[in-house]
Amino acid sequence: MQKVLLWCAECSAKDKLSDYLKENGFSVLSADTFEDSLNKLTQADAVIYGLIPISDLQEVSRLAITKHIAVIAVVKPQEKQAAERLLCGTGSTVFTVPMQPIGLLQALRSAIEINGYVRKLGEENEKLKIALSDMKLIDRAKCTLVWYLGMTEKESHRFIEKQAMDRRTTRREIALEILKTYET
Repeated sequence: MQKVLLWCAECSAKDKLSDYLKENGFSVLSADTFEDSLNKLTQADAVIYGLIPISDLQEVSRLAITKHIAVIAVVKPQEKQAAERLLCGTGSTVFTVPMQPIGLLQALRSAIEINGYVRKLGEENEKLKIALSDMKLIDRAKCTLVWYLGMTEKESHRFIEKQAMDRRTTRREIALEILKTYET
């Protein structure tokens, strides 16, 4: 069940929205203050801000986005442009009151799905960065073996591979040992 953090300035709106979300299969966490919303933020898949101060909206939304949490802001019509300016580039959705609950629900589901996809891409990106870093380190170690021991590139590659297998360790660790030995 997907969790939605709900922080609304008006209690009646929060209760109605909370009931609507629960009826549609969401688990609802409720926040009453800025600090409370920050504490509960990481427990949620999405956050809906209803008529909260614009200054608070920007800070908590940017934090939510860095944690790949979908953000939907519900603002007064006269605050829509300011909210959109503040949230520009964050992937947040801005609604004005009165709003259609079904539209909010569709936006919420889409935002959660998109943020899940973005989170997976971020994780894959981190794995690729680590793999690229390892490859650079291993290539540097190969060049070091070629330079100091006169091995060919093929021999240095085989040496690192064999050492890693024989010692049951990673090629990265072998490369670090080689660099420590010859480059200090």
